[in-house]
Formats: sequence, C-alpha cells, structure tokens
Amino acid sequence: MKITSRQKVFREIHKHRFITVSEISQYLDLTPANIRHHLSILMDEGLVEKKDLHRNFGRGRPESVYTLSRVFKEDGLAQLTDGILRIWASSLSVEELIAKLDKMAALMSAYPQRIENESGTKRLFLCVEHLNLYHYQASWEAGSSGPHIRLGNCPYWKIIERHPELCTMDKILLEKLSGFTLSQISKLEQDEKGELECLFIGS
Repeated sequence: MKITSRQKVFREIHKHRFITVSEISQYLDLTPANIRHHLSILMDEGLVEKKDLHRNFGRGRPESVYTLSRVFKEDGLAQLTDGILRIWASSLSVEELIAKLDKMAALMSAYPQRIENESGTKRLFLCVEHLNLYHYQASWEAGSSGPHIRLGNCPYWKIIERHPELCTMDKILLEKLSGFTLSQISKLEQDEKGELECLFIGS
C-alpha cells in the first residue's frame, strides 16, 4: 500500500514529537508550501496542532512548531481513572490516601533488581529509562544540591487539576527509583524552550 505525502508528514510529527516545516522538509522530499498544505488539513482533521512555540533558524523568521493533537491521543482511560480516584479518595483519610499512593508507586516502581543494586549516576540513568516505559519523557541533569529530574510529559494531564495527589504519587515513585529525597519545583510549567515540564530536585 502506497504511503501518501500527508501520511509521511504525519509520521514525521509522530516520530519527532515537536517539529517545524523546515525540519519536515529536511526529512521529506516536499516543498514547504506542500508541507503547510498537508499540515492545514491535518489540523482541520484534529490530528495535529500548532504549539504556541517558535524556533529560530539562522536569520529567518522564527518558525511555528507542530505536534500531535492531544485529542488524537485521547481514550476513555482518563474518565475512568477520574471516577475511580473520586470514589477511592472520598472514603480515605489523608494518611490512608498517602499510604495507598505509596503502594501504587511501589507497583509502578517494580523495577528490576539491577536498579535497586545501583547507586549514583547509573541508578539515575536506569530510573529515567524505567520512567519512560510509562511515557513520562523523563531526563535528568546534575545540580548543586542533587539531581534535577524533568518530566516532559504528564501521563495524567487530563485529570491532574482534579487529582493533585497524583503529583505526590509521582514524587514517591521518583524517590523509590532514584534513591534521592526530592522536592517538586514546578508543575506543568514552560521550560526555556517553551515546552511544559514538571521538575523535581533532589537533596
């Protein structure tokens, strides 16, 4: 089955997550005008969205960045999870809720023995690798007081405002995986590139 130019454009967006017309043009044998035509149709179909973000290329004007539409990636899990958490949390005290979240984090951090037996830099790399199995788009860098762990994607973004306890679960999960005590510094805030992230700093 022949892949159309529009499908190729969509695949590049899916592959690179955030991409400009110039970048797509580097990967595909298509003119910028042709790419913009396909992007316009993909946006009308609700598959792609333009971010409030721009990238500079040399002396030219900053270019818009395109990504997959969140609508495209939706399913019924957010609504189901929201309902479960509402019922679950309503019958628990704060202490009981924290204990349950700790158990949830323990299940998610059912990491291989190799992580638990490591320390320092190696453990942080394995921590990030494990987090990305859950689509956190995690990364880390060294800081003066401890590691800075960045989450480029919140898997619970659709319900996080109604369930801030999920941030607590993330903190517990990160601590179990990394071996560090962590503080959450930002929640879905723009980084220097204009992309949303959650930032945890270790001590």
